[in-house]
Amino acid sequence: MTEDHAPLTGADLIKGTPVMYTGPDNPQLISPSAAITVLRKGHPGRILDPDWHHIRVEWVRLEDEPISYGAGFCLERTAEQPDGYVPGLVRISESQYEDLALQLRS
Repeated sequence: MTEDHAPLTGADLIKGTPVMYTGPDNPQLISPSAAITVLRKGHPGRILDPDWHHIRVEWVRLEDEPISYGAGFCLERTAEQPDGYVPGLVRISESQYEDLALQLRS
């Protein structure tokens, strides 16, 4: 989680919700020939599949890479957060998503 963004919780698991990756940098499941070869901290995406056992995110400019359609995140529940949170993801606003996506596309 980051101080600037709200954690992604179970209530946020809705297809289309804009999110941001919080790291660590991850080159796995991205082909070497892709325009972007590493999923980095700050990368924007949208929830593609909100199943809390395997939350898939469609990452900007990585839409056709396995990291978008094959990799996933899981909702974790703790005593402090009984509704759960998703490690590695935070919620962002539509405007933040658009700004980050524009940076990656230009």
